[in-house]
Amino acid sequence: DVVALLLAAARGGGSALGGGAQTLHMGGPERMSRVDMAKGVCSHRGYPEGRIKHSSRAALDLGFTSPLDISMDSSLLDSQPWAIAALPQGRTTWAAALHKVLV
Repeated sequence: DVVALLLAAARGGGSALGGGAQTLHMGGPERMSRVDMAKGVCSHRGYPEGRIKHSSRAALDLGFTSPLDISMDSSLLDSQPWAIAALPQGRTTWAAALHKVLV
């Protein structure tokens, strides 16, 4: 998905944004935590999920200020005609991407 979108933007699709600098987030179509991602890998590989340590981000002392929620809103990217043309099937879900990468 990332390669298809970058190629479409490089081929002129990104010029539809009006020439100014814009940030286009490429989050997946579903909202997931790191724990959800770890569970997906464990499930796919047949590993036990019991070794995954759950904690809330708020409970961790990183030694620096960091936002609790770093999810990305991809609606601006999703609304671009060139992006829709590059991915007519829509963006790949985490489960489908995991299967492609780990198989």
